[in-house]
Amino acid sequence: MRRAGLSRENVLDALKAAAAVSLALFSLYSAIFGVFQDMVQKGTHLSIVPLIVFLASCRRSAGESGFLRSVVDFCLMAGAFAVVFYHVVYYEAVANRWGELTELEYWLAIGCIAALLEATRRAIGWAIVILALVFLLYALLGPYLPGMLAHRGYSVERVLSQLYLGGGGIFGTPLGVSATFVIVIIIYGAFLSDPRHGPADRGRLHPGGHAGRARAREDGGRLAGGAPVRVVHGKRGRCIHNNTLNLLD
Repeated sequence: MRRAGLSRENVLDALKAAAAVSLALFSLYSAIFGVFQDMVQKGTHLSIVPLIVFLASCRRSAGESGFLRSVVDFCLMAGAFAVVFYHVVYYEAVANRWGELTELEYWLAIGCIAALLEATRRAIGWAIVILALVFLLYALLGPYLPGMLAHRGYSVERVLSQLYLGGGGIFGTPLGVSATFVIVIIIYGAFLSDPRHGPADRGRLHPGGHAGRARAREDGGRLAGGAPVRVVHGKRGRCIHNNTLNLLD
């Protein structure tokens, strides 16, 4: 029997699968046994996600990209992982300095912002990237803006410190919600949307292009997965929409 050669596409698929499985196992472990310290949980989550984005982008363009593009992509992967995972390795030192940037962290912050913007562009296009750049420029160019838009402005060091080390920047509450709650919903939705999974318990699985639906007959509850994920059970339930959790009466 002829064995397939080890092509670039196969390597990228294997790396992407390994990164996705690692992220899923880490997320499920922390969901079951309890989350890690704040920066460890967020940093691990965010260090793996850009890898998946860049690997998926490389896989899509594997047939048309040249050697230079491949080198740039793998440098972006390594850089994105390193600048974010720095928080996991040195989280105690970072926390004890209360947002004071070292010379190394100054450049790590620039690299982190650039890598995340590029990952965002590849994943969902230019819209969010342009919006983020506009607000970055607004923080830096405040004294030069006209009228009510003007403000005293902030130094590059302070902006980088806030974004890279501060609790209101990259590693803020939205990332915490994504790393502990949203990722579990995404994994569950991906499981339900896989057509290979058959009926389980007394429910019935209806796979679809965007979401999977499981209807439980035993308790009258209903589960629907999708962009707005809703879980309704009897008279009370939970509704997750746009990363917001509401209790329904």
